[in-house]
Amino acid sequence: MAIDQTGATMTGMLNKKPNVPAAPDMSAMKAPVEQAPVEQAPVEQAPVEQAPVKEENIEQVLLEKYPGLKELTAEDNAVLDNVLSPSVKGVLGKVFPELSNILNNFGTNEPNVVLPLSAISSFAIQKYGVTDPQEAVNSFLTEVTATMSQPMETNNVPPSQPTEQAGLMASPQNMETV
Repeated sequence: MAIDQTGATMTGMLNKKPNVPAAPDMSAMKAPVEQAPVEQAPVEQAPVEQAPVKEENIEQVLLEKYPGLKELTAEDNAVLDNVLSPSVKGVLGKVFPELSNILNNFGTNEPNVVLPLSAISSFAIQKYGVTDPQEAVNSFLTEVTATMSQPMETNNVPPSQPTEQAGLMASPQNMETV
């Protein structure tokens, strides 16, 4: 315990009782009143009566409900093939259950990695050393798609055997060999 010249210690004044404040008077406070949960009456929707649709007429019904399906071009189909991953098809199938059969015809069964264009362009600008973001992205996409058609090469090179010429640092060391 340290005592300075005024008689103060780390725990208070020497030879004096500590000053303990009085507890506040909380007798005027009231306990919170629990309220019963308010139950809301479920909103009932009038059932939409639909005649059972035969499988031959499903396409016709979908085209009537979604006329834009008729107007899809080959480029539109290619876009859908590129972006519809299994997870996206699953979510769209929940939103539009009647389209799930059509959605399953598009896309791949491989998950997608979605990156913002700004991230790809800044990476490509650094990698290829060009100033035009569009040119950098095109170079990046050319490189990525060129490697997709080629089989991945594996480099199965055995680790080198240590030699006396390579020196001590080239070989694994332990206390027995040093």
